[in-house]
Amino acid sequence: MFATLLLVAANLLAAEPPVTALAFAPEGRSLLAASQNGVAVYSWPELKLLKRTKGPFSHLHDLAFAPDGTRLAIAGGEPLEGGGVEIVEWPGMKPVRQIEAGKDVVYSVAWSSDGRSLAMACADKTVRLHDLESGATKEMNDHSAAVLAVQFVLLAKDSATKELLLSAGRDQSIRVFDSTTARSIRALDNHTAAVNDFGLRPARKNELPVVASAGQDKTVRFWQPSIGRMVRFARVPAPPLCVRWLPSGDEVGVACTDGNVRIIDWQTLRVVFEKEVCEGWLSALAASPTGSHVVVGDERGELHAIRLDGIKRE
Repeated sequence: MFATLLLVAANLLAAEPPVTALAFAPEGRSLLAASQNGVAVYSWPELKLLKRTKGPFSHLHDLAFAPDGTRLAIAGGEPLEGGGVEIVEWPGMKPVRQIEAGKDVVYSVAWSSDGRSLAMACADKTVRLHDLESGATKEMNDHSAAVLAVQFVLLAKDSATKELLLSAGRDQSIRVFDSTTARSIRALDNHTAAVNDFGLRPARKNELPVVASAGQDKTVRFWQPSIGRMVRFARVPAPPLCVRWLPSGDEVGVACTDGNVRIIDWQTLRVVFEKEVCEGWLSALAASPTGSHVVVGDERGELHAIRLDGIKRE
């Protein structure tokens, strides 16, 4: 009995922490993965571990490359103590700046289109907008629960508001702000449970921006945030924790709590590809630059590359 307990304890200690974020590097030849073990860099498509660096915080939750590809933002913090974002050089991973953010972890970070601002989704119910040049931070308190995701949305050149900032959280809402003034514009509240994540569709000329949101209510909803309209929504068998557009902009991939990856055609709402990856949760997802694969990370700390050669396109 004692030996069995020792074996169980050893297995628990050996278990890898969940993968919390995935991001392809700008050159497309490497993949970054975040966890409590730090930031790991893998070759693509071999997924051979090239490098691992200790994270700036005990808990890491998001990775985001600057628009010019020369900097990487690493979001996280110490639970119930403080959150922040560290900016490092890419590919050297040399720390450049660390930004403090509230009294709890930062779940998500996003760069503005010009690379001059960072938005942070914080567990302390706030959204923070940080100007990298002045060092000033604007704080938005519109959410009534932890904020889980942030996303900038660039608008048409003739728009009075050049860029929107979207935030989503456990209070079931998506909030839309003017990214320059931090003024609240509208709330999108069609979800009936927490909004876990969202992603911006690759830009299309002469088309309104579209954002996909992943809800704990087992839906993936598609929005035109510039006009405050929900376009349509798809139901899935289990809550999606992550959503990412494929490079074509025709489909989104979702990683779900039942261990399945699903690809959804956003026009027809059909699940055009589905694969069971593991028995536990899938906690992170990234689409390869060519759209040939999605990579998912699971709650056991493992990475899985899924080839998308079975998509049923009409």
